[in-house]
Amino acid sequence: MVITDLEIAQASIELMGGFVSGLLAIIVAISRHPEASMKQIVKMLFLCTALFGSDALAYLFRGNTDTVSICMTRICNFSVFFLNFRLAYVAVGYIYSILQEKQVVPKELYRKIVHLGFWAAVVILTVNLFTGWMYYFDGDNYYHRNWGWYVYTGLSLVCLLVSCVPVIQYRRALDRFTRFSLLLFELFPIIAVVIQCMFYGISVSNMGIGLCIVLILVSYLVDLTRSDSAKGSVQRRRSYDTSVLFIIMAVSVSASIICCIISIRHIAAEISQTSSQVIARIVGDHLENTFLRPITVTETMSKDYSLQKYMKQSSGDNPKAAEQEIAASLEAIHSGFDYRMVYAVCQDSGNYYTYDGFVKTVDPEHDPADRWYRNFVASGQNCALELDTDEANDWALSVFVNTAVRSPDGTLLGVCGVGLELETLQAQLKEFEDRYQIKITLYDRNGRYQIQSGSTQLGEGLLPEELAEMEDAQEYRLQTQDGILRMSGFLKSLGWYLTIDDLAPGRVDITRLVMLNIVVFLAGMFLLVVAFCVITIRERNIARELEEKRKNSLHDELTGLKNRRALLEDCEQLQQAGTLKEQTLILMDLNELKRTNDTLGHQAGDELIQGTAQCLTEAMGDVGQLYRTGGDEFVAILSCSQQELHNRLTLFQRLADSWKGSQTGPISVAKGVVSCAESPDYSTIMDLADQRMYEDKEKYYLSTGKKRRQ
Repeated sequence: MVITDLEIAQASIELMGGFVSGLLAIIVAISRHPEASMKQIVKMLFLCTALFGSDALAYLFRGNTDTVSICMTRICNFSVFFLNFRLAYVAVGYIYSILQEKQVVPKELYRKIVHLGFWAAVVILTVNLFTGWMYYFDGDNYYHRNWGWYVYTGLSLVCLLVSCVPVIQYRRALDRFTRFSLLLFELFPIIAVVIQCMFYGISVSNMGIGLCIVLILVSYLVDLTRSDSAKGSVQRRRSYDTSVLFIIMAVSVSASIICCIISIRHIAAEISQTSSQVIARIVGDHLENTFLRPITVTETMSKDYSLQKYMKQSSGDNPKAAEQEIAASLEAIHSGFDYRMVYAVCQDSGNYYTYDGFVKTVDPEHDPADRWYRNFVASGQNCALELDTDEANDWALSVFVNTAVRSPDGTLLGVCGVGLELETLQAQLKEFEDRYQIKITLYDRNGRYQIQSGSTQLGEGLLPEELAEMEDAQEYRLQTQDGILRMSGFLKSLGWYLTIDDLAPGRVDITRLVMLNIVVFLAGMFLLVVAFCVITIRERNIARELEEKRKNSLHDELTGLKNRRALLEDCEQLQQAGTLKEQTLILMDLNELKRTNDTLGHQAGDELIQGTAQCLTEAMGDVGQLYRTGGDEFVAILSCSQQELHNRLTLFQRLADSWKGSQTGPISVAKGVVSCAESPDYSTIMDLADQRMYEDKEKYYLSTGKKRRQ
C-alpha cells in the first residue's frame, strides 16, 4: 500500500477533527441545552465525527487486498457518501429549528425537497454497491469515480441550494455571524466540488463541512451568551469557552500535523539508522559476552602457579612428571567447562600439551600448522583470538583463545588457551541475521581470516582497507550503498572487526508511524501527557534494566563483589584519570580452599569464599573497591593513608580469625600489598602483588607445616 504525504496529512487531520467534533458533541450534550436547535447541532457534530472517521479509515484500508481491507474500504466509502447527505438533511432541520426559536415559521417545502433528495441518494448508493456506476474499486482496492458520481453530486448540490433559500429569505431574523456560518455550510460544498473536479484525491468537502459545523456551533453559542438574562447563561458560557478551547486546539494541532507529516519520512530514515546502530551494538555486545567466559578462563589458567611451575619443568630432568601435571590441569578445565580443546605450549621446550597429555613439539619454522604460535608470541599480546584448524579434532576450524603465560617477573613461559567450535559461533551469527535481517562478517585485525554465518575464509589481506582505520573509533560507522546500510566497528576486547549489512534499512513502517501519530493526536493534549509519562517510565525501566545487566556483568554472582572485568575497567579509568598511583592494591588468595573443597565439599568452599567477601566488605568496603577475580582470588583497591591501610588490614585479619560459618572455621588469606605508585603500569602492579601474595602464602604453609594441595 502506498500512502502519499498528502493522504497521510488528510487522514490525520480528519481523525483529529472527528475526535474534536465528538468531544464538542459530548460537551454540548452534557450541558443539557433545552433548545431544539442545539440538539440538531449535537446530531451534526456526532455525524461529523463518523464522517471524519470513515473518510480517514477509507484512506488507511485502501490499497490492501485482504478480505478485511476490501470490506472496510467499501463500508467506509458508502458511509462517507451517506453521512454527507445525512448532514445536509440534519442541517435543514437545524435551520428550521433556529428560525422557529426566532418566531419565524418557514415553509415545509424546502425540508421535504431535501428529505426526498436524501432518500434518493440512499437508493443511488445502494444500487452502486451492485453496479459500480457511481464509483468502483480496481483490483488493487483503489477508489475510482464513475459517471454516476456526477449525478449524485448534482443531486446533493440541489439540496444544498434549496437549504439556502430559507436562510436568505428570513435573513433578518438571524444575526450576522449565524447567517454567515449557515450560508458557508450550505455553499462551501459547491466550492469543494469544483476543487475536487480539478484536484482528485483531496477531501476538501469533508474537512470543510466539519469546519463549517464548528462555526455554526460557535455562532450559536455566541448568540446565546450575549444575553446575561438567558437561562443557564453561565453554563452556556462555560460550553462556549470549552468549545473555543477545543477549536483552537484542533486548528493548532492540525497545522502541526501538516508540518509533521511532510517531514515524517525524513525522520523515519533517521530512526531507521538509529535502529540499525542499536542492532549493531546488540550484536557487538553479544559477541564480546560470548567470549568473556573463555577469555576469563584462559587468563585464570595463565595465573595458575602450578601450571607455571610445571611449564618451567617441561624442559627439565623429569618432563614426564611435568606432562602429567600439566595434563591434569588442562583436564580440569576441559571437564569443568566442556571446551572443545584445552592446550598449553611451553616456551623453552616447545612441547604442546592437551588434556590427553603430550601431543607434539611445535616447529613454526617448518610446520605451517604451528605458525600461529610464532605469530602470537611476536605480537606481544597477552590474549588474542585466532581462527585455525584443530589437529586434535579432525582438523575442524575452531576459534582459539590464546593467552600468554608469564612468570611473576614477566618472563614468557608459554601459551595456554581453549578452543571453541566455529559452528557454534556461526549458529549465533545466523540467529541474529534471521532475527534482524542483517548480514554479519567478522575479520581479525591482521586480515588473515573472515567469518560469516555460512562461510569462512583463511588467507592474507582479507581485511578491507576502510576497516583498518576504525581500530580507535568509539562508534559504529554507517555507509549506505545500493540500498544496504553497512555498520562497521572494532571490538577491542576481541581484536576483531565487525561489519553488519542491514538488508532492511527501511525498518520504520511509514503506515505504522502514521497510525501512532494519529492515535497520539486523537487522544488530545491529555493523552499526549499520558503517552509522555508512559514513554518516560518505559525508558527509565529499560535504562534501569540495562544498568542492572551491566552491573551483573561486572559483579561476581557468588559474592556480589566486582569481577575481573570490572577490575580492568576501573584500573583503566584510574590510569586515564592519573589517580592510579594514589591507590593501594591488595591481592589476596584463600589458603587451603582446595583442602576445604576436597574434604568438606564445594558448598563449604563457597561458604568460605562468601565469608571472605563479607569480612573484606566490612573491613575495607567504605575506603575502596573490592573484587573477586578468580576462584579463591580477591583484589582490593584502596584509597587511604598508610596508617588507615594498616588499621583496615588489622581489622580484616581480626574479622577473618573470628569468622565461623556453618561448615568452616576461621579464614586464612595470603596477601600481596602494593602501592600503585611503585609502577605506572597496571600489569606490573598486579604481577608484583601476585609475587608478594605467593611469598605470603609460602610463609603460611612453612609456619603451619601444612602441605599445600595443588
